[in-house]
Amino acid sequence: MNTLLLMTTLTFARAQPPVRAVPPSSAAGHASSKISTSVGQQGGVIVLWPRIIPATQDPTILSTARSVQARLTALARERYPTRAIDVRPEPQRACPQAGCEATSVSAVIVHNQGSCVVVGLVAPPGRSPTTMIPWAGTVDLKQPSVPFRDYPESSLVIRDFLGCDDLAAPLAAQQEPIAEAIRLHSTP
Repeated sequence: MNTLLLMTTLTFARAQPPVRAVPPSSAAGHASSKISTSVGQQGGVIVLWPRIIPATQDPTILSTARSVQARLTALARERYPTRAIDVRPEPQRACPQAGCEATSVSAVIVHNQGSCVVVGLVAPPGRSPTTMIPWAGTVDLKQPSVPFRDYPESSLVIRDFLGCDDLAAPLAAQQEPIAEAIRLHSTP
């Protein structure tokens, strides 16, 4: 079992250099590219690009992120067919500083040597706290939500990873809590 404790500085159980997460508002040179250029439509759902920790351009992890975002998009469209669904491209993973007008939905994907953990992220419109929902892998939450635009990964204690290529079944089996969180955080 791989154990990973995430705090402001990520420390992997295996000997690897620590990785420091950079907040969207202070990422040098590229901060604006990670901020959604859309706030969504009031009463709709905005599906943001997943947070990937540590950041990587590994094609396998990016494919995993596309699959997770596609699963979130399909879930939103299936459950809320009459609502506007706005899907943001890579790397737009955060609402603007004023917040989104739509309910925002995303995920954080933590990866380590071909293994992944996925936690769903759902927030009501505005500058609202983000609810975290363990989705694939074994994760303890230090708290059920994080303040608007805070790092969700700093509140995760990862107990066990799954193979990044083996996420389809767990994501499908555990999507109901994500759908319920969207329902609870949505405006009619």
